Amino acid sequence: MSQFVNFSKRSVTLPAGCKNLIDVLQHQGLQRMGDMVGPELNCAVSNGGTVKGKLCEIGQYVEMAYKSRALAFTLLVSSLDERIFLSVVHIRGGTIWASVAVEKDTAQETAVRRFFARHGLHSPDDWVMPKQLYPGVAAPLIFGISPLPSGVAKLSALVVDFFREVCRFNDGSELNYHHGEHVDAA
Repeated sequence: MSQFVNFSKRSVTLPAGCKNLIDVLQHQGLQRMGDMVGPELNCAVSNGGTVKGKLCEIGQYVEMAYKSRALAFTLLVSSLDERIFLSVVHIRGGTIWASVAVEKDTAQETAVRRFFARHGLHSPDDWVMPKQLYPGVAAPLIFGISPLPSGVAKLSALVVDFFREVCRFNDGSELNYHHGEHVDAA
């Protein structure tokens, strides 16, 4: 391992403007999002909503993400017990990505890993992460869906298969659908 790590470049100091590790992580995430959508995101208006829907309706929500002309559009689909979250993000200009968030060291994580392996998707590497970033709040494990299926129909089919296999849902099973978007303020 030491051949890949340059220990002389490691430091315990935080970047300017950061008081703790959470500030570092949030700052990096915001900076990357800002790089993708540009400075107009600072002048954007956010809106969105949450509805309960059926598994068979996933296609229409994934299509909303793909067709959005907003600066940034996020679709978050969760089981009603909120143990598993699937997100689809579309950044104006065409960048689309999807991921699954699940609590680490649970039966759900095991089921997600099996699904990813069966479908030829990359699993996150095992890396050291604190069990809890905040006392009493479990840290989620994020599985980026990669390679991302091309197009609405293929991604929708994968998402339906995901909830059927991992959660044992059927077409009538209820999910929470939350969408949010940042649109031009003008």
